Amino acid sequence: MDKCNLSQTVKNEIASYQHIADQIVSAINGRFRNGTYNHLDDFISTFGNRIAGSKNLENAIDYMLEKSKAYDLENVHGEEVEVPHWVRGSES
Repeated sequence: MDKCNLSQTVKNEIASYQHIADQIVSAINGRFRNGTYNHLDDFISTFGNRIAGSKNLENAIDYMLEKSKAYDLENVHGEEVEVPHWVRGSES
């Protein structure tokens, strides 16, 4: 019995990504095996917190773009975004 309430169209679209999911799993079990946490540790140790709009965030983004390109990942690019920020008002 199918307990999924998705339409067949949505199920088909999800199924169409199976080859991409297989590639990701293959890479994790292959060339990236046992390195993911080391890369994460290196990234966090290098960049620490990355507050929106900070130079540290920009450096971290540049680092990840270059690292991704070095691994020959597909369609690596940055996106321009506008991040609204909160400004504290007068205390009442």
